[in-house]
Amino acid sequence: SLYRNARSLFQFGTFKETHCIQPDSTYNSDAAFENCILKQRILVENFKKRLKLETEFADVASLIADEFYIQCLRVRHWNLGHALETLKEFVRFRRSEQWPLQISKPVEQVLETNMQYLLPETDRHGRAVIVTNYSAIDLSTSMQIKDYQALSQFCLEQATAKNKLTQKNGVAIVLDFRNCSLQRLRQLMNIGDIRRGLNMLRVFPCKVKKCYIVNANRFMRGLLKSILLMAPKAIHSKVTFVSSSYDELRKDIPSSRLPSEYGGELEGSWKKTWWDSYCSCLETK
Repeated sequence: SLYRNARSLFQFGTFKETHCIQPDSTYNSDAAFENCILKQRILVENFKKRLKLETEFADVASLIADEFYIQCLRVRHWNLGHALETLKEFVRFRRSEQWPLQISKPVEQVLETNMQYLLPETDRHGRAVIVTNYSAIDLSTSMQIKDYQALSQFCLEQATAKNKLTQKNGVAIVLDFRNCSLQRLRQLMNIGDIRRGLNMLRVFPCKVKKCYIVNANRFMRGLLKSILLMAPKAIHSKVTFVSSSYDELRKDIPSSRLPSEYGGELEGSWKKTWWDSYCSCLETK
C-alpha cells in the first residue's frame, strides 16, 4: 500500500518535498526515515525510466549513480521534470567537452600546481569553499585551460559528495588574482575557455552563492567592476571585492578554516590531506 501510494505521487513527474520527504532533515522515528528512503528510491527509478525514454540519453541512464540523480532532484526542489532537464544539460555539456560523467581522476600535472583546491570545512553559511589561484596556471607544459577547468569540476564533485547540504547551501569561490595582469589573463583564456567556464558552472547541480575577488591590483579591480556593471543584479550581489586585510573573507569564513595566506590560521599541513585525497584518486587508475 505504501509503495502504491508513493508511486501515485510521482506518476505526473512532480514531487514536492513538503508533501513527501525532507531528505536533509531529522526524523522522529526509524519508520519515518525508512518511508523517506523508499520514496526516494521510487523517484530515482522513475527518473531513470524517464531518461531511458530519451533516445539521446538511453545509453547513460544506467551509468549514472543514484546519488547523482538525487543531486539533480535536490537542486531542483524535487521536481522530476525540472531535474530531468538539469541532468540532460549536464550530460550534453560533458559529452561536448569529451569529459566523463564523473571526473574522478584529474590530470596529475594540474593537481601539482595547487591552482585549485577545496577548503577542509565550510564557511559560516554552510557553503563549501573552493579557492582558485590564477597565478599557479602553467601553460608552458602540455596542459591547457580545459584541463584546469576539469579540476574545477572535480572540486565541485568532491564538495557535493563530501556534504549533501552543499547543494542546499551552495558553494563559495575565492578567486585569487595575485600577480595576475590583464596581459596574463589574455594569454590564459580565450572566448571558448570563458564560455566553457560559464557553462560548466551553469549545468552542474550545485549553485555558486558567493564569489570573493582577492589580491586584484587596482587596474584589475576596475576592469572587473566595469564588467559587473553589465551583469544582472543577481550576479552582481554575489561578488565581494576583498581588501588587503582580508576582513571580508574572515567575516564569512572563520579564521580557523581559512589558509594563512588569506589572513587565516590554517597552515600548509592541511593541504597534504587534500593532496592525499588526490593521490588516492590517481592510484585507482
